[in-house]
Amino acid sequence: MKRLSGGQRGLTLIEVLVALAVASIGLLALYGAVGGGLAGIRKGYHADMAMLEARSRLAWAEALGSAADGRAGTLPGGGRWRVRVRPAATTVAAGDYRLFDIEVEVRHNGQVLILPGQTMATWRP
Repeated sequence: MKRLSGGQRGLTLIEVLVALAVASIGLLALYGAVGGGLAGIRKGYHADMAMLEARSRLAWAEALGSAADGRAGTLPGGGRWRVRVRPAATTVAAGDYRLFDIEVEVRHNGQVLILPGQTMATWRP
């Protein structure tokens, strides 16, 4: 550091520029960390919404049974859902009722969830 007149001390322009460069690097790293954290929170939120919708559609398909086969639709806020119902590989029958495998697929903001389930229902092709 240079001595100023009157015994005062100060920083040179180079020292100030180096300090600003170090501070800006630190702020950029902090900005990147916060941005990455927010992206992770957003991705988690969309995964939760897709799971909630898939579980809701699975319960709906279990109640409808084979009548739900092939049904599909769109979700509020974007996304799609689809239900597939097939006779189960295991043969369990009670009167007119049979066991069916249900698959619910939900696509929502880049998240793809496929939930399996089973239900007893009458077969209506």
